[in-house]
Amino acid sequence: MSFILFKLFKSNNKEFYDLFEKSSIQLKVISNLLNLLVKEKDFNERLKLGQDLILAGKESELIVHHIFVQLSKNYVTPFDREDIYGLAKSIESIGDYMVVTAKKINLYKLTTDDKSLEIMVDSVSLAVDAVCQGVLELRNFKKGKVIIDAIVKINEISDTAINNFYQCIDSLFEEEENIKVVLKRREIYQILETITERCKQAGVFLESIVIKYA
Repeated sequence: MSFILFKLFKSNNKEFYDLFEKSSIQLKVISNLLNLLVKEKDFNERLKLGQDLILAGKESELIVHHIFVQLSKNYVTPFDREDIYGLAKSIESIGDYMVVTAKKINLYKLTTDDKSLEIMVDSVSLAVDAVCQGVLELRNFKKGKVIIDAIVKINEISDTAINNFYQCIDSLFEEEENIKVVLKRREIYQILETITERCKQAGVFLESIVIKYA
């Protein structure tokens, strides 16, 4: 009987680990597509990348949905249910905001020759990389230090992103005379800064897991 319970517990753990790893890999896919989109000069190619990004976002949502399904079906979980739910929601939110960013850029038909936009997207990419690094190490708590290092990196990137945001806004007001363009770009910068905040939130749940179980 105890052997059966052990196998069940191990199986449940594996399912959650597999899904979190898939979600982090998919998050990287979305982040890479966003990077390509903001560097693409041809509007039609940007539209294609935008569609690819939307599809990748839907795949990410599906993976997170599977995490919630597993959470509702299983009494035994590898971590606290609140941490699993919170981390999954953070990952979902990060992906959603990246998709929204791509949609806004294409909707507003903004040119992508914008250094401030590239700076903000670079911050997002670094933050997402750090989140993925932490999530991919959840299966092996012997490397808890790797997760802690990822959390520290997330916080540093998030703090830098806030400073970058204010500098980008300052440059925007100084250099752009078209008020419509100012409002559109400002909105996109704000969304990108929000993504780094959501990454920081994911780091909080990673930290909670490490403290409780490492």
